[in-house]
Amino acid sequence: MLNSRRNLKRGALASAVALMLMAGAATAGDHGGKRHGGMGFNLERMADKLELNESQVAQIQQLIDTTRPEKGSRKAHKAQMQELIEQGNVDQAAELAAEAARQRVYNRTNFKNSLSQILTAEQLAKMEEFKARKKERRERRKERKGGRDDAESNS
Repeated sequence: MLNSRRNLKRGALASAVALMLMAGAATAGDHGGKRHGGMGFNLERMADKLELNESQVAQIQQLIDTTRPEKGSRKAHKAQMQELIEQGNVDQAAELAAEAARQRVYNRTNFKNSLSQILTAEQLAKMEEFKARKKERRERRKERKGGRDDAESNS
């Protein structure tokens, strides 16, 4: 009984880790050069919309370069996690996934804080306005889909 519970917990954890891996793989695809650094925005478009000067563009590009994961590190990380799961080291795989998630949160927070030091107050306000509009459009799309979010509608 105890052994079957342990196996059930490990299986559930392995499934959760596998889902995280698949979600990461789905979002880590090639964006045709349109996105820079995987931070969810297009630097050229941002420069145009916020009327950034050359110095700001250079500083933001440097920030992107320093916070972006090294090329190939996601694939290596995914392979390492997959290997751990296949070996039955689910706890180690979960710890690895948690550490990767912590690092992403740290990088994102560091990026946002640094970005707020580069942009002027007017540019920050404009950016917040764009974010609010984007959120509104996403909510309208969600309502049109009958309240389902993107993850549910892809199932």
